[in-house]
Order: sequence, then C-alpha cells, then structure tokens
Amino acid sequence: MEYGQKLAALANLKNKMDTYRPLSPLEVKQLEQNIRIKHVWSSAAIEGNTMTEAETAEILNDGLGATIHGKTIKETLEIINLNEAYSYMQDLATKKQPICNEDIRNLNQIATLTTIQPQEEAGKYRNIDVYPYGSESRPYAHFYEIPEKMQQLQAWSNEVQDKLHPVQYATDLHQKFVTIHPFKDGNGRTARLLMNLVLTENGYPVVNVNPSKPA
Repeated sequence: MEYGQKLAALANLKNKMDTYRPLSPLEVKQLEQNIRIKHVWSSAAIEGNTMTEAETAEILNDGLGATIHGKTIKETLEIINLNEAYSYMQDLATKKQPICNEDIRNLNQIATLTTIQPQEEAGKYRNIDVYPYGSESRPYAHFYEIPEKMQQLQAWSNEVQDKLHPVQYATDLHQKFVTIHPFKDGNGRTARLLMNLVLTENGYPVVNVNPSKPA
C-alpha cells in the first residue's frame, strides 16, 4: 500500500471511529483516563522509568498519596511531571492555535521540572552538544544552532499545519524536533507530546509508543 493510500485508510478509520460518538460522560472520562495512563507509562518507560502500567495508574489515580515500593522518588516525580505535561498538551489541543516555541518550552519545563538538575534547566535550550547513543561522531543540532532551528521549526509548522494530512504533519513534526534535540532532558517526552497534540486537535486518537521489551 502506497503512502497516500495509507493516509486515506487512516482517514477512513477515523470516520468509522467517529460514528461511535457521542459517548456518555462516564465513558469519555474512563476512556480519557485510560489513554492518559497508557501515554504517561509508555513515554516514561521508553526513557528508562521502571514503573509498570499498573503502578503508573496507582500514582495518577491516587496522586501524591500513592507510594510505590521499590521505586525511586525520581521515578515517581517523572510520572507526576509527565501527567501534568499531558494535561497541558490537552489544553493546547482545545485551542487549536499554531504551535509556538513558547508552548514547546512549556511542555518540556512541565515534563522535567522536578527531576532535572539544576532545576532552572527545565524548558531551557541546552548549551552543550549532545549525541545519539552509539553515534558520537554525529551530534544533534549544535547548541548554538538551536534558537535558529527552533524558529525554523515554528515557521515550518505554521506553514504546513493546514496543508499536510494530520498524521503526516504529526510524524514530521516529531522527526524534525527530535533531530534538533533542543533540551538537556525530556526531548523524547516532549516530542511525543507534540505529536499527540497535533493528532488530538485534529480528532485522531493519542498514539503511544510502547517500550521495547528486554530480549
């Protein structure tokens, strides 16, 4: 199946999904919470957090009152931070406004606020070069290029948001952002939130990338 046919198939699936609406308020609440838990768990797990999906649900359902035996405070805070960032993403999706760099920095700041050291680095562009794991000879964008490249990303986003199929726009945005890797920490979490921001505001379901299982 060609790329265009795949996008058309996705649009058909979305239309079919829409026929099941409207859902009852209780169904909407339960579905949204299940999706939120799945996203927070999987996005954190990809970055090395060892919380299980059930443990993540316990934290999100019980809040700060939940304690998970054998898990670090940092892992718990990562779950709480990412949950708050997810809420911010949903709020942005309801506004259906062009993506701006301030929103991207806010997403990263919320996702890393209580775990990054020093704390003031949350939401700030990095001032060092970083490299993909195993590719130390090919860095992400040099730190001095980041402000310009993020402005270019914002300009590209504003230009194509109404021209590209939402799924293509979401995946291209994810890829372009990850290539820049603008922050000291939380780039993957921020990229997945940006991707799902585009999908959500266009009526598509949240996409969760499940972590790889150990061999």
